[in-house]
Amino acid sequence: MRVYTANFGRGNQDWPQCVDESILLTRASAEEYRLWASGDRDGFVRHVMDNTKTVRGVAPIKPVASRWFQLLTIISETHGEIWLHREKEQLWWTKSKTEIAIVKPEALNNGSSGSGVVLKKACEPWSKLDSRGATLVWGALHPKARHFLFMEATLVALKPENASYAMALLA
Repeated sequence: MRVYTANFGRGNQDWPQCVDESILLTRASAEEYRLWASGDRDGFVRHVMDNTKTVRGVAPIKPVASRWFQLLTIISETHGEIWLHREKEQLWWTKSKTEIAIVKPEALNNGSSGSGVVLKKACEPWSKLDSRGATLVWGALHPKARHFLFMEATLVALKPENASYAMALLA
């Protein structure tokens, strides 16, 4: 089983919606989505590099644009996998469901004009408790765990040894 740690949206702005709706969520411009849905990875990467900016206001490099393509794929295809998210001093987790991801058109909310899509994947209700009902407090985690569970990237698949630690933590 794969275990992911993730942020949701620019500046983590989509986290409240993820908790409220029990979903995983990502966004893309209409053109990015069209290229992704058609399987045109190279076209997607070129388009992103030429037409978008990162949170820091710079054009994304090729590996970053490729990760954005993969982000859509991972979220749309996940089922039965564990997802972790740090929100302030708490660690939250969920398990993705088997339902097909829902894609809806919407106006872009990332400072750009134009249309886009939101891709939502159903998951079990997000929880900040382990299996015994104890709150998962960020500061109580081992320093090594805080290191591999905290990231600036949107999404990271944990290495097997780190995934095992995370699963033990939830148990």
